[in-house]
Amino acid sequence: MLGLSVVEQIAEDNEGPWPWTKGLAVVRRLEKGLAAKDGAAMRVVELAPDGWPLPRRALAACQLVLQVLTRVGASPSNRRAAAHAALALTLQGLGERGGVDAEQAADALVARMTRETVQARSGIAPQCLLVTTLVHMMGSRMRRQDTIASLTVTDLIDLAYEMERARCPSGVAFDLTRADLLAHAVQLGGTRFSAEWVRAVIKICGAVPVGATVRLQDGRFGVVIEPGPAYNPWCPVVLIGRDRVATTAPVMLVPPNKLQRSKN
Repeated sequence: MLGLSVVEQIAEDNEGPWPWTKGLAVVRRLEKGLAAKDGAAMRVVELAPDGWPLPRRALAACQLVLQVLTRVGASPSNRRAAAHAALALTLQGLGERGGVDAEQAADALVARMTRETVQARSGIAPQCLLVTTLVHMMGSRMRRQDTIASLTVTDLIDLAYEMERARCPSGVAFDLTRADLLAHAVQLGGTRFSAEWVRAVIKICGAVPVGATVRLQDGRFGVVIEPGPAYNPWCPVVLIGRDRVATTAPVMLVPPNKLQRSKN
């Protein structure tokens, strides 16, 4: 699944040097998947079975950053570096439930990234320098100096990290949906996170995102598999049982347990 097996391999060791080749391979696979069919790539990550283990959450954060920066026209090298940083930061800082603050994760990650780098003919590979710089800018020391505003892409990485940290909250037995995470991002928009980045994330995911549980106007429940069109965002494509339904009337977001009850 778009490099998930490679992410699982990386997750097995969170103390050794950062595996640059494997990290870049994950980003490249995601990039190819998104280029082939953006919506299908979102469904693969968001609708996979077996819950939200750490590798899958890291893949989701990486994919989100890549999608947003592709949409806003960032250069390939910059969007790959930011996506790579999001992947590494999430694997470093999150646990099976919850996780540490992004600053703490970045401090630990920089030490790993500078322990062993990929060499190029001119010295250290540019990708390594870009990724390490982004992570360094997110660390506690640089934040205290208030220089982070000069690299605003770090705000997007931080937002993606925080959304995946919130997906599996500590101390509870349930996971949040992408719709819950977008609501969480909106709450923090304009305070902790740039409102512009929050709006960009919502445009990528849709007002009713893939994976959301919804109620149709006829009373049926289903799961969103494709966002609604820009001119009618509250009319997504919904999976009901095995049927793919293109809704023509606005749906209502509901908790996932509503879908389970409707099956019983």
